[in-house]
Amino acid sequence: MKKITIVGCMALAGCVSATPGSHKVVLTNNAGMVSGCKFLGQHTVSSLQQFTPDVNRKDIETTLKNKIAEVGGTHGVTPGPVAQNVNSLLQTADVYRC
Repeated sequence: MKKITIVGCMALAGCVSATPGSHKVVLTNNAGMVSGCKFLGQHTVSSLQQFTPDVNRKDIETTLKNKIAEVGGTHGVTPGPVAQNVNSLLQTADVYRC
């Protein structure tokens, strides 16, 4: 029973937990949203593909939001969809504080 509960939770939520402040981070591909904001740098995160595509994307999004919040950013501008290969996902974002 315990295994079913753990697997069930992982399938719904993924493996990555949000850190404080990351829930306020906005990810977008619209560079106009950050007009006038301070550019903080570019960050790339990767994640192994371990679950369903939706859970994998949620994990990489949470990881990226965590990183943006960690450096004091409020917005991440991504170039497009998450890049993927056979084993992993990769996402890059320009980080801004607005």
